[in-house]
Amino acid sequence: MSWGAVASIGGSLIAGYLSHKSNKQTGPQQGANSPAYYDPYAPYRANAAQQLQHLMENPSDVESTPTYAAMLQAADRQAAAQGYEGSGNALVAAAQAGGQAYQQQFNNLAMLSGAMQSPAQAAGLAASQGNYQQQMNNNAWGGLGAQFGRLGQSLLNHNWGGGGGDDDLSMW
Repeated sequence: MSWGAVASIGGSLIAGYLSHKSNKQTGPQQGANSPAYYDPYAPYRANAAQQLQHLMENPSDVESTPTYAAMLQAADRQAAAQGYEGSGNALVAAAQAGGQAYQQQFNNLAMLSGAMQSPAQAAGLAASQGNYQQQMNNNAWGGLGAQFGRLGQSLLNHNWGGGGGDDDLSMW
């Protein structure tokens, strides 16, 4: 068997191993090329979208949230501290607290549901990761080629003894 054939078989085995290893994923939809890798919250977005829809259909439901209770309590305390308890200023502060609580709940649910994101952002991240992986593969293959080149040069320069040709394996 010639050394060229040995190098070819070795290269094929290594290439197969590297290819298998780079395509292997750590679990269902966990590979760097899968959308779930870039959006781990994806399974929960539908629930947040339903809550957002419900909030838009029933804005008064914000009154049952802890955020509303905390903001209303803060507005009441501020009005009491300033001596405006029961005044028109206190009512305005309470109304503003309710509006702020609604807006905060709306923004939180919109963000969690994905309504504030562009689908192009995830696609852009996936493309960037794909380019990075391709560059890493190119670097690995270039390094592997350089190693085989050095091995081939070493084999060509080595005197194996026995006076034979390329197929002389008398030292083995």
